Amino acid sequence: MRVVIACLLACLLMTSCNSGIFGRAVKDIDRTSNKQVVCILQEPLKVSEISGIPQICIDPEQKMIRFSLEKEFASDIEKLHITIHGQKNNFTEIIEYAHGDIRILLKGEISYDTEKYGNLRRISFIPEISQDNQSVICRGKELLVVDIDKC
Repeated sequence: MRVVIACLLACLLMTSCNSGIFGRAVKDIDRTSNKQVVCILQEPLKVSEISGIPQICIDPEQKMIRFSLEKEFASDIEKLHITIHGQKNNFTEIIEYAHGDIRILLKGEISYDTEKYGNLRRISFIPEISQDNQSVICRGKELLVVDIDKC
């Protein structure tokens, strides 16, 4: 009976931490105090557009991916965890922004070599915020971009 309850509890905890279920915020556990920290980032990220043109592109000649993301409200995103999925390999970059630099636009460039990683398939952006003096990765606010044109 104890094993069944433990398994059910573990399953429940894993499900509640999955941001896709019921649209809940992602929860992280502070290992030092055993308290749960909830991502309070309310609005999702989206790719900026100028005259209907998405501001994300790949420049194969300069081996760069350029992007501009926006949020509805200014909030303190400290880092962006960016996973680039190529045809051959994947890799993750983390771009840091100044603490306290509350912005609506998040711009960046990432080196990308199509010979090494293959054709670009998709990019995943996950924000990280600071809350209660702790870093919280907001997996529930992931932005996945699949159609990326040349610059």
